[in-house]
Amino acid sequence: MVARFHANAQIQSVELLLQEQVPLQLPDRRLPQPEESDGQLRPTAVSFDPWPVPTDTPLPLVHYLSNGRFHTLITNAGSGYSSRDEVALTRW
Repeated sequence: MVARFHANAQIQSVELLLQEQVPLQLPDRRLPQPEESDGQLRPTAVSFDPWPVPTDTPLPLVHYLSNGRFHTLITNAGSGYSSRDEVALTRW
């Protein structure tokens, strides 16, 4: 019966979760101590520049994301779609 249970594809996909155990000790929740400094705050440089996306390509550049059930596809022209299983949520 155990072998039949573990032969199921859905069980095999989450089998690693069945091996989780209760921790024996509490995690260390102490905050790290700040480093010694002279008290001066120093600004850090952060860049918010957009990256270039070519729009005049002979073939579309495509970005496809999926978790197996929910799918999204976006092209460099800004078009795309999203779907869940076989149901189209948005279209080109």
